Amino acid sequence: MELPVVDLPDLDRLALLVVDVQCGGRRGLAEPQGARSKDSYTSPVDARRNPDLTEIREAINVLDKRIVELIGERQAWVEQAGRLKRDQGEDAVRAPARVDAVIARVRSLAVPAGASPEVVERTYRALIASFVELELGVHSRESTGH
Repeated sequence: MELPVVDLPDLDRLALLVVDVQCGGRRGLAEPQGARSKDSYTSPVDARRNPDLTEIREAINVLDKRIVELIGERQAWVEQAGRLKRDQGEDAVRAPARVDAVIARVRSLAVPAGASPEVVERTYRALIASFVELELGVHSRESTGH
């Protein structure tokens, strides 16, 4: 049975990919049409196929590469946000209401993706905390002109 192709914005795909890795690659995310390549993880783990541990690890490695690329893209946006907030206080960077909104959004993506909302939330809280620290550094440098 082939999964339907779902065309999601990159950050939503990041959320789903993170969930997929957290779940051991069990979600088997389909690629958008035209995005398939030899380095793409394009098929779900099929219990009838019974992949060996090497295949599973290779699929996870491909997912990890894609996740890191998306994290790099997200980082560029976070750094830009930090520059825009240079005249605002630390609360603008920490933005607890924004964090709550992001967490609610990614949790809502989890159930339809077959993932644990708790795993998604913990993953995103760690991701957001790391980016807040990065943005605070950018914000600080921009505020002091260094």
